[in-house]
Amino acid sequence: MEPNPRNGNPFSPDTSDYDPTAGQMKPDQMWADLFWAGDQREKPAKLAMFAQAQGIPLQPTVEPAIKNALSVFYSEDKDEYDKDINPQVLTPLLAATAKVESRGGHPNWLIQRSDKTSTGTGPARGIWQVEPATARSITKTSGLIGPQALKLLGKTKKQLVELDDAGWQDLLLDHDNNAVFAIAKYLQAADTKDSLHFLQKKKPSSKNLYDPGA
Repeated sequence: MEPNPRNGNPFSPDTSDYDPTAGQMKPDQMWADLFWAGDQREKPAKLAMFAQAQGIPLQPTVEPAIKNALSVFYSEDKDEYDKDINPQVLTPLLAATAKVESRGGHPNWLIQRSDKTSTGTGPARGIWQVEPATARSITKTSGLIGPQALKLLGKTKKQLVELDDAGWQDLLLDHDNNAVFAIAKYLQAADTKDSLHFLQKKKPSSKNLYDPGA
């Protein structure tokens, strides 16, 4: 069973019917385990931050970027897609992630803020705050940036790999590009943690990290 969107809005999931034993996982857990993935001692505070951020409205740029990026990884035309992801899961997940990462894609939060640098900024860019190092690694090693993604990005894989950090930061400020790498980041982490079935249109694997009885 897939999560039911609230009031028919695919960008706002109703989490009341999520069932981890049926191959489901709440967006806050997906974000914490697959996207943020920081020090586990900070996880309760991060989950609280995620919950608080869900009241932030999405900027008009977010939904088109999600739709355009999802079309790279999923299509009704089975001859053209890079990964068989489940848009009914990824759509609300990406919307929720945008709220916590950049206050819903607010223009003032597209460049990472940091109190650890002299400039007051960090390397992450865009609605989903993807870092150049992450995007470069995904491009080089994961196989997730396939033909459809490259077409949307407007570059060859060789051109992407040769970008320096400044080039990546410019590329990631484009909303569609950022969404592509946000999806790829989720897929890469899910694959590493044997949780890819949460994001794909497939039955849950027998090894379910979020099913206590598994």
